[in-house]
Amino acid sequence: MNCSRSLLTLNDRLVMRFRCSDCDGGASIEKSERCMREVIRSIMENPDIDAVVLSGIYDREYTGPGLDALKEIAKLISENHYWSFANLATEGCVRCKDLWKKRLKRAFEVVAGDPAAGLREFEEFLRETSERAKRGAEKCKTCRSSFVKKVLEPIVCQLKNSALLREHQSRRDYARVLQPMVRPKFLSSHLKLEPPARSELVDFYEVQGCKVRIYRLSGRLQNYYFFLPPEYHIHTQHVGLVQQAWQLMLKRAPSLDTNLLRARKQITQIVKHVMADLADEKGLRISLQSSTGLPGILLDTQPGLA
Repeated sequence: MNCSRSLLTLNDRLVMRFRCSDCDGGASIEKSERCMREVIRSIMENPDIDAVVLSGIYDREYTGPGLDALKEIAKLISENHYWSFANLATEGCVRCKDLWKKRLKRAFEVVAGDPAAGLREFEEFLRETSERAKRGAEKCKTCRSSFVKKVLEPIVCQLKNSALLREHQSRRDYARVLQPMVRPKFLSSHLKLEPPARSELVDFYEVQGCKVRIYRLSGRLQNYYFFLPPEYHIHTQHVGLVQQAWQLMLKRAPSLDTNLLRARKQITQIVKHVMADLADEKGLRISLQSSTGLPGILLDTQPGLA
């Protein structure tokens, strides 16, 4: 995966922006191992950034505590990488050095793409080496025990206590910590797709097919109402379809009835035909429900069409 990135200064903020339009890696740090690894490596090279933006069909912006959690993992890898390789074996003992070096490289590579999986890798490395430290010549036992105490135990401890893994140790929970601001390409507003961390779901109900969730926040009396408009969770292919339809509508600028209600009906039909043509060109299969719902999303979200 070739990730094109650039550093921009916007309103005194240093922003690292990735172009993800043609990326098949997921364009989501919390969901894609390859994406997370590339971002972590980039943060290791540029630790003072104020935001990471993945720009694709969906734009994802990582700032605040979420970005701090990524920086923590990047710093952990950077600092422990050099320290670990400097303490591979005690003086005069090289029997396990090459094996440990390969194992450390592999484990750090796993941590960069999936810290939870990397923690499990280091825990297994720690368990195996601790068992081996009980056997063999005294020189070998001393060397292995030193490696465990100086290298493996500190890394496992740091990973377990990191913000990303302190409460959850699975990739499916990363989004609750990273909390990116997300927007489909055809919209201008970023929203968080996850409720606040350390919140408790107490109730939910539906409004026009969209779920409204009510959370209890730690240390607060008022409940937190969480709602995502339907345009923020449509399929990735459909986001591109809506974006292209909007661009074509701007270029064609069709003549419309002066009556606003009739004009809206005209626009609805035009958008339906435009989307159907685009879907046919791209070989996309759209359900009857989507063929009705997608034009409605475009009409409701774009200035001038509503």
